[in-house]
Amino acid sequence: MMSNGSLMLFCVNIFYFLFVSFRSRLVILKSDMDIISRLNKKNHEAAVRARRMNKSARRLLDEQIHKLEASQKQKTKSLERNTESVATILQELSETARSRYSDGTDSPIAWDEDFCLPSFRDKIPDQTEKINREKADIVNLKKDLNEKLKTVKLHSHRQKWKPEKNRKEEQRSKNDITVISHFKSTPCRYVLRKKETQCMYFPCRLPETYHSIGFQSRPVEYNALSNYEELSHRSRVVLPLKPAPVSGNFNVAVDKAVATPRISVKDRIRGLNQYVKEMKARNEKSKPKDWAIRYGEPIPRRLLFKTVIPV
Repeated sequence: MMSNGSLMLFCVNIFYFLFVSFRSRLVILKSDMDIISRLNKKNHEAAVRARRMNKSARRLLDEQIHKLEASQKQKTKSLERNTESVATILQELSETARSRYSDGTDSPIAWDEDFCLPSFRDKIPDQTEKINREKADIVNLKKDLNEKLKTVKLHSHRQKWKPEKNRKEEQRSKNDITVISHFKSTPCRYVLRKKETQCMYFPCRLPETYHSIGFQSRPVEYNALSNYEELSHRSRVVLPLKPAPVSGNFNVAVDKAVATPRISVKDRIRGLNQYVKEMKARNEKSKPKDWAIRYGEPIPRRLLFKTVIPV
């Protein structure tokens, strides 16, 4: 038979074991619940993030679709407008052609009854040879113009006296001067002639040309006039004469002028003393009544949060 003390000790041990097991089970359950709540929170955050991303992607797709639809509508409208304009033009052409050949004469246009479109291929002759011939003529004309321009530039500096050998060249240059008329050159402003013929030194500047940078006019810095020196002397800028250099050493008296300051030192000291007095008076007014009670120390937090309310 067990005694009462051993029985009590056995019961206490059993209760302690049950308590410890129950407590450990509670701790396990609590940790499991924490894990589950944490997982649920993460799932919720992921779902919210995915929903937000889906909304933004859907909005972007809707905007792109709207832009595509608008551009497609604009293109379709422009195409419809173009087709309508082409149809009206074809209809007007067909009506004018029918009205022109409505008297029963043989028209040079072969009509197609299905589409009502004139076919000009059999009636129009081949123009390729004519076009090639015109292109060749244009190229030759350009070459002739370049050669004539070169001759005009070369003969623009000729003297007044010419030998008999160069009469043919002079006559040729006079005939070639008319080539420059389409370059918009200005006539000579200095030599006045009563004759109707142009100046023999015309043009005074080169014609306007094209180059890789852009279209610019470059005047030539020369002139072949008889009174060029006189005209250049007239156009010079009149400048003042320079003073002649002074040679030798000369003693020049220099007055030593001492500039007095606008504010004297006494006035500055007096103003500084007055400023110090004003600062002292301001500090005396701002300090508390009792200098020894918590002057300069921080205010406690209790007074800041719970201030005294007068009744």
